[in-house]
Amino acid sequence: MKQTFTLIFSLLVVVGLQAQERYIDPAFGVDRDADITYGTNISVIRGLAGLFAEDLKMDIYTPANDTATNRPCILIAHTGSFLPAVLNGTPTGTRFDSTAIETMIRLVTRGYVVGVYDYRLGWNPLALDEDTRKGTLLQAAYRGIQDTRTAVRY
Repeated sequence: MKQTFTLIFSLLVVVGLQAQERYIDPAFGVDRDADITYGTNISVIRGLAGLFAEDLKMDIYTPANDTATNRPCILIAHTGSFLPAVLNGTPTGTRFDSTAIETMIRLVTRGYVVGVYDYRLGWNPLALDEDTRKGTLLQAAYRGIQDTRTAVRY
């Protein structure tokens, strides 16, 4: 009887030592709130009628069935060289990038709240003048910073 008790007690201790630890081990599913407008600003990518107001969108992912209410939030910005996906020649440039989504999944399943957001794109890499190319790229980076600050405030 004593050996059975010792065996059961040892198994409980081992199981307790291997319990999942929040923010380190994956323990949750993923819930998504899609297409949340976190701000609006002027787009530099011209439409048919010239400049227009662009809604800045974000998807917020939370751990499914998590009872905690005070969780850290992480914001993820996509990559993409400040050009739309079609123009930058890569599969990047939106909040649906595979890298951003994979990073989000790894974080949310561990208990974090994650916002994956889009920012305004647009610069002129085809300008003949190097100063114009540099200037429009710097302006694009500045717009990205403005939109990131708007996402943080949201």
